[in-house]
Amino acid sequence: MITKKQKEAVLNEMVEVWKSAKSMVFYNFNKMNAEDMESFRKKVRENGLKAFVCKNTLMEKSAEKAGIDLSTLSDEMLIGQTGIIISYEDPLLGPKTISQIIKEKRRPAIKGGFFEGRFLSSQNVKDLASVPSREVLTQQLAYTLLAPATQFASVLNNTVTKLVYAIDAVKRQKEAQS
Repeated sequence: MITKKQKEAVLNEMVEVWKSAKSMVFYNFNKMNAEDMESFRKKVRENGLKAFVCKNTLMEKSAEKAGIDLSTLSDEMLIGQTGIIISYEDPLLGPKTISQIIKEKRRPAIKGGFFEGRFLSSQNVKDLASVPSREVLTQQLAYTLLAPATQFASVLNNTVTKLVYAIDAVKRQKEAQS
């Protein structure tokens, strides 16, 4: 049984997590066997994330203490066994990691998340996982910005080419007449 001092320490730690985390994913680890849990922990560590389990009441109290509005929180989010994956650097890494794990093992189940000060449904977390990486997005932006200039250069090149063909045709026609 956890003592009052230990609960207070967990509560203070969770308040700091709510304040400093870029994103959090809540998941239900029910029906996960030891092998699944081991591969889950390994994948989480490999990606530089932190995962732990905390009592639902302590999570609620710590969120309130951190100034998080729980009115938008769905009722089923903090019912039953709840684990948390926390990302302190890349906010999309948590949703992407848990989605990869679910594709491989079909467990755990995503309950929801917390991203940029808002609670998310499980579908929103899955949608975040499908967002391309920052590098891919910057490449797409660069190609998009470059496309009009490339098309303009192509149009100008075609115009010059047509002019050259027209001048060449006139030259041949005059040579044929002479």
